[in-house]
Amino acid sequence: MFYAANLNVELYSLVFFGSTFVGMSAPKRFGLYTQIIAALVFAVLFENLVPFINGYGGALGLSAFLSVCVCHLGILMGAPRSNKNTP
Repeated sequence: MFYAANLNVELYSLVFFGSTFVGMSAPKRFGLYTQIIAALVFAVLFENLVPFINGYGGALGLSAFLSVCVCHLGILMGAPRSNKNTP
């Protein structure tokens, strides 16, 4: 599908892989909506950090870390939290 649309397959696979780091956040802390917001923040950060950081590895890890930190700080500052469906 990506090849047919002439998109950069390597870049989109890296973004998907990096957003799985965000998905590994503790479900006791982050609900579904918070993880979705963190994944969107990750995508924006990754797109903007790649030109400044040499190699994809540093940009992936840093973007994932910063996106989780931003969402966690939002929760600490009083942002509404989604319901957490934990067993």
